[in-house]
Amino acid sequence: MMLEVIKDNTEKDIIVVLDVFNDIYSGLTKVSPIKVTKIRQYAYATAVTRLYAIFEHFIEKTLSTYLDYLSENKTFADLSPGLKREYRIGFSHVLSRIDQPRFSSLNHEDLIEKYHRAINERVSNYQFIAEALIRHDNNLRPNVLFELFSRLGLTGLETWLIMSAKEYGLYDSEERIKEQLESELNNFIEVRNDSSHGVPEQIGSQSILQRHCELIFLLVSSITSFVEREIFMLLQMAGKTLKIGNITEVFNRAGASVAKVNEKSLISLSVNYVFEDSFNFYTQKFSTVKLNDDDVDAVFSALDNNVEIGIKCDRLPKKKTNIHIFL
Repeated sequence: MMLEVIKDNTEKDIIVVLDVFNDIYSGLTKVSPIKVTKIRQYAYATAVTRLYAIFEHFIEKTLSTYLDYLSENKTFADLSPGLKREYRIGFSHVLSRIDQPRFSSLNHEDLIEKYHRAINERVSNYQFIAEALIRHDNNLRPNVLFELFSRLGLTGLETWLIMSAKEYGLYDSEERIKEQLESELNNFIEVRNDSSHGVPEQIGSQSILQRHCELIFLLVSSITSFVEREIFMLLQMAGKTLKIGNITEVFNRAGASVAKVNEKSLISLSVNYVFEDSFNFYTQKFSTVKLNDDDVDAVFSALDNNVEIGIKCDRLPKKKTNIHIFL
């Protein structure tokens, strides 16, 4: 998928943070009791600071990649007035701060050339100055995160995260998930700020850091699927995808479902299909396919519209889920 490498690398980095922290804790039996408390404080502060940096880097890389897809599949003239305005404001912001360390990878001439290519309607090939749109001076608290995504025209993230937290079972109670999620992320960032500017009051245990990692894992997974769905819709509008059908029945006990597929749709066990509904977006292959109650291993093309096939996959799709392929 479009963001798979970014997601995988982020998850590996999170696991390293947790492993290093656990290794430090397991070695405390050999340390003088006088030093144990300080080591725990420093280990927790370092882990939380690093964990936040990983999350922030993930957000910036993900949004930069989205902007690459946007410029490849939509002309600058076709962008919304709001996005053009945000880009103009962001360009001015970056240009006026070009000498700051955070923009050390940019230079004045390239900035102006990229911006000029974008606004010149006679030029179809352009690239965004990503820093102009993904800039943020504050920590990625929920309100900052949602505003950052909205700036790029990516609305609906809050609802998507709430549904992901509900499906994942992040909280014991399904009531007030929005408030619980926002509170937990805000608390994590408070601890991160305390860790960056001193030592946090709380001496975080292994279970507490494990919970922080669980939260970031959920956010990374959910945001990845959200942005991939937005990228998919760009490709869809550009005619680079094809809907082959949708799920009409689901059999939970059997772990199987029925799909109605369109005429000439290619059905194969080796193809990665895109599964998409209101709050889920993922790819997977069919592990088994049945046609007229018979197992089908060979590649075939549907001869008519609304041909029913039985399918099994690693992840059981929901009813009304759409199935697509990339062209």
